[in-house]
Amino acid sequence: MVTASAANPLKVKAAPGRLSEPSNWLKEKAMEKCKHKIQQLEEVKAQNLEHNEQLKKEQKEHIRVLVRRAKEQEKELERKEKINNEQVAQAVKEKLELIKQNKQEAQELRNSIKAVEQKIQKEEEVKAYWLEYKNVGSIEHRRIITVRENELVELVKNFREIE
Repeated sequence: MVTASAANPLKVKAAPGRLSEPSNWLKEKAMEKCKHKIQQLEEVKAQNLEHNEQLKKEQKEHIRVLVRRAKEQEKELERKEKINNEQVAQAVKEKLELIKQNKQEAQELRNSIKAVEQKIQKEEEVKAYWLEYKNVGSIEHRRIITVRENELVELVKNFREIE
């Protein structure tokens, strides 16, 4: 509560016990922001983990499909009784192309998984930074705020003595 003296309207007096409320509010806001940021990072991490698991499932399914295709092609080749040299060369070429495609798809999936894992690592580093701030940096700021509050109380005391 702020009151002005009738004799001098420029003098403003703060109600006792009100000096620390803004800093408490600021501390609470800062803590809320940190908690909110951590929650967001954990949500992103969970999403990334789910995405990673989905990619792994897709990779396994692709591999199964590719293996099934390869087996089907092998069976088809075995059913044919008469195969001339030209057909053999074509079949070998197709099989090599399929193997090449399989390897390329598998590599693409590995690269995608690696990218997701790197993203998760970066998010973990950000999370660690904010946890470090929460555990260490906020304590230092709290100490600085306390020092500043004490200096302010001393200044108000000195000002009142000068009045």
